[in-house]
Amino acid sequence: MKYLEQIGDKFRSAQVYNNLGNAHFNAREWDKSEQLFRQSLKVKRQAGDNAGQALTLANLVRVYRAQQRIPEAVNALEQAGTLFAEVRDDYNAARVKRDLARLHRSLKNADLANRAFDEAIALFERCHEFQEAQATREEARGKKRGLPWWVIVAIVVVVAFFALLVLAIAFHW
Repeated sequence: MKYLEQIGDKFRSAQVYNNLGNAHFNAREWDKSEQLFRQSLKVKRQAGDNAGQALTLANLVRVYRAQQRIPEAVNALEQAGTLFAEVRDDYNAARVKRDLARLHRSLKNADLANRAFDEAIALFERCHEFQEAQATREEARGKKRGLPWWVIVAIVVVVAFFALLVLAIAFHW
């Protein structure tokens, strides 16, 4: 780490801090993880790396959510969304908007949740991620993702047929 700082390699320094933050997050060491993500964020800000800042903010959101620090998570998501928009990363901006919608929904802020879902859907469609857009649309409407009704009916029919077949063989019909 010191070597990277000595040679002025901010990109790799920030990357190391971010990776260490992920390792501590996976070990459920929230405080250490947050500290490392913040260090990564600081280096990325100094380097003017907006995309990197947005990704690190998204990592910070995971720490905040794990600690139920929802207002801080909302703030970090909004910052990440702005940065992704600045670098024209519509896919990650859409993912951030969808996460923001989920947080607003959990806080019972229906209007804010619906607005964020709509923005996420539009962004997914703009970057041609139509399946993501449809899944987000269904989530916004409260639909559970699962098998289509006709697949369930077909499974029931096939199972019933085999059950009758087994009975027929067992009783020699």
